[in-house]
Amino acid sequence: MPRLRWIILGCVFAFILSIALTAYINEVTKIVKLKDRLDSRMDQLVRKSRTIEDYRSKIDFYSSPRGVEKLAREDFNMKYPDEKVYRIVITSDDNLSESRR
Repeated sequence: MPRLRWIILGCVFAFILSIALTAYINEVTKIVKLKDRLDSRMDQLVRKSRTIEDYRSKIDFYSSPRGVEKLAREDFNMKYPDEKVYRIVITSDDNLSESRR
């Protein structure tokens, strides 16, 4: 029969091991959560950086004479004095959505 001090020593060792193992598992789960959070933040940062670059390229384009001309033509329907603008209007009696039924 084992002595009482060996049983107490084994119980203390098991108790300390269980505490250490629980702390290790908690830290590992925290690390995994932080890695996931970091990945999502990096994705968000990349998206924001691409948006900023897109805005900068648009600012550069619309600061040029060609960009100002495009903006005036498309958004404000402006034209040069000697220029003619033709509008093409397509009218059709054919309804594609009705013929597919």
